Amino acid sequence: MPKLVSTSTPCKEIKKDRYSLSSLFKGPPSLNWRHKHVFVQAGYETKVPGHDENDPIPLGVPFEFETPLFKGTALLRFRNAESDHKQSHDSYFDGRKRLMQTVIQGQFKRPLNMSDVYVGSMFEQPLAQPPPPSFTKVMEAIVRRVAPGVILDLGSDKPKVVALFAGSAQTLSIDLPGKQPDIMQRDLPENVQSQGC
Repeated sequence: MPKLVSTSTPCKEIKKDRYSLSSLFKGPPSLNWRHKHVFVQAGYETKVPGHDENDPIPLGVPFEFETPLFKGTALLRFRNAESDHKQSHDSYFDGRKRLMQTVIQGQFKRPLNMSDVYVGSMFEQPLAQPPPPSFTKVMEAIVRRVAPGVILDLGSDKPKVVALFAGSAQTLSIDLPGKQPDIMQRDLPENVQSQGC
């Protein structure tokens, strides 16, 4: 199984593939993974208070994190992974076909152009059965029409799928500090009106 490494690396770094994620992964053998089938750890230059850089991060419960560009809270849920909060995990996926949920809440430390903010997944190992290159090219062309700015690399030794944040978020909420929604809610409200932020 590929190991998911969550990161918040600037777009320019992702395109250059500057960081060798395989050299960063020093987690336990898959038999000892806390969340069954998936091992998620903080990415390069990402600090998670109370967690060593090689520890798995919590699944199903919010956790604080900080990068050179962003400070906030995240919540990750994966349908087929064991959760640290089984009740909210089961409630979230009940009656839905979704495979995962990623919620990020916080503030950028400096102004950024939204065209430079990417989100996605980078894998430390090749996919067990990557799609044929011809299919990947067709799939990439279709995906780019729907979501411009997607970087889809499924056939390499370190596959990744990253996209522009603003174009890939299902729900976006711009809130003043102290007025943010509870990220554990099953359905998060959208709020894109300027709040003077």
